[in-house]
Formats: sequence, C-alpha cells, structure tokens
Amino acid sequence: MLHSKFNLPPREGGFYTKEFMKIKMKYTRYGSADGMRVDEYKKGETYDVRESLARIFLKEGWAVQHVPKDKRRWSCSGKQNCEE
Repeated sequence: MLHSKFNLPPREGGFYTKEFMKIKMKYTRYGSADGMRVDEYKKGETYDVRESLARIFLKEGWAVQHVPKDKRRWSCSGKQNCEE
C-alpha cells in the first residue's frame, strides 16, 4: 500500500520510523518529523532528520541525501538523490 499523498511505500513498522537520514536542503521548507512540532529547514543546510520526513523531502526534490565526501564514491554511485 502506498501513502496516498506522496506515493511512498510504508516502511516496516509503519510509515513513521525512528531511523535517521542526513539530508542537505535545496530549498527552504517547513516540516514535522513527529507530527507535533513544525521546524524550518533552510536551503543549503544539512540536517539529520527522521527517515520518513527525509523521504518526503527527497521525493519532492526539496533536498538531496548528504553523504560525506570520503564515502560518496561507494554510497552514491548511480543514485539520483545524492549530493554532488
């Protein structure tokens, strides 16, 4: 089953996970990782956010996955949403 608004498949244990992902914002956007508090995520900044929120930012093109330069060669080869 896909999450109706974003066409993302739910993760194991439900749509909201406690796993984190590092992203770099391409645009300034507001988001809520816990459904209660809304935070501002600023363009050009790097954040550790819950995977559920990161996946939405990546899907919408508002952010890219941030991979440290020393790991980039192995982690991002052939992936679209990795920082260049």
